[in-house]
Amino acid sequence: MNKLEIAPHMLYRAAKSYVQAEDDFDYIQAILLAGSAMYICEPLLNEQGKKSQTELRAERIIKLREAKSKMVDNKLEIEWAAKPIAIKKKKDIRKFVREEDRKVYNSLKHAGLFYRGNVVKKASDDLDMVSILGDNLDFRGAAEEIIIDGIQDYMTLDFNGDIKPYNLPIKVRRVLGCIFLEDAFEDI
Repeated sequence: MNKLEIAPHMLYRAAKSYVQAEDDFDYIQAILLAGSAMYICEPLLNEQGKKSQTELRAERIIKLREAKSKMVDNKLEIEWAAKPIAIKKKKDIRKFVREEDRKVYNSLKHAGLFYRGNVVKKASDDLDMVSILGDNLDFRGAAEEIIIDGIQDYMTLDFNGDIKPYNLPIKVRRVLGCIFLEDAFEDI
């Protein structure tokens, strides 16, 4: 089985868990499925010279931080690239956005934090999700975000082999083509 076939099925199941969720565990399942699909798509996007949703989000933040705005004749004018950011700062922004976008998924898939083989945070000190999501513990919001990003990343890919999105089952294509996740499951 090809991973380009597995990823959209994982996104379908993530969306289904999200839409039909009865509790936070369904959202957690959705996060793990969608995150796995994203990690299939992201290296392929890089190979194809395309940007993932995370990379695009970082580029938008950089663009906004480099912009200068002013009011002229009661109208807002924006001068893009007016305040260039140093290359190192751009790298820091990209790294921060990537970590933020992936932190819920990464914290759910393992316990503990390791850097180059060294323990940064012991597994037993890394069990509480409040430190990741805050007091609100919004698994629903985290699931929605990662599913949408996963769908966008998958649909951005170029498909050169036997796997084509239009050959996928209709229930999977509905998820890949929907604007709102709930729409993919109406009338089913």
